[in-house]
Amino acid sequence: MAVVRLPADFVNDSQDAVACVCRRLNELAPVIDLDVSDFDSKAQIDSCEILSVRSTEGSIEICYQLKFSASYTCSDIEFAGAHHRTLRGVREGDFWVFESLPSVESRSTVDEF
Repeated sequence: MAVVRLPADFVNDSQDAVACVCRRLNELAPVIDLDVSDFDSKAQIDSCEILSVRSTEGSIEICYQLKFSASYTCSDIEFAGAHHRTLRGVREGDFWVFESLPSVESRSTVDEF
């Protein structure tokens, strides 16, 4: 499980919080959930957009949207979609701490029998 620690003042202005998070997006990458295989096994991420940032004294919520697509050229089929997600962190001293969600093993219908 990945853990990212950022200084608590990395979001220095509530009006500009989205821009502050965008500047640190590379550092947050290990804890951002980019798995879209549940929508389509061939789906690829096209973009990740930070929509909003909300923080209190003890917690922070970063809402983002993933846009993804898949192409089945042999069948002339294009698939695209978007999904909203939230990254949550907690305040530990002078840092915001973000943890990745534990990965869930994929299951098949055979597992149900």
